[in-house]
Amino acid sequence: MTAAVCAALLVAAWAGLCYGQARQHASGFGSEGTRGRRRAFAVAGWLLLAAALAVAMHGAETEFGPVLWAVLLSLTALGWVTAHAWRPRAARWLAAAALLLGVLGLPAFALI
Repeated sequence: MTAAVCAALLVAAWAGLCYGQARQHASGFGSEGTRGRRRAFAVAGWLLLAAALAVAMHGAETEFGPVLWAVLLSLTALGWVTAHAWRPRAARWLAAAALLLGVLGLPAFALI
């Protein structure tokens, strides 16, 4: 459960960081977007990276959590870059689904 929630948050984080750049935003949404919107995407991406690290540290033990986070960080980056390069417009739905799954999985950690 920890790895799945962490991976979902990381995919959403990569998407946020990606859409924070004008060129990537244009490929995904058709326009460069406003500076404020791109900044919001970037800030959300960084916050989701931190949230994924917190989930990994809380769900796995503190010795294994950062290792799990680093491995999933690399794998989800590869997955996101591949999806965004293959189908940029459809990748935004992958990002939305990942964010939804990650957020829905967070209450499970409040019970632990």
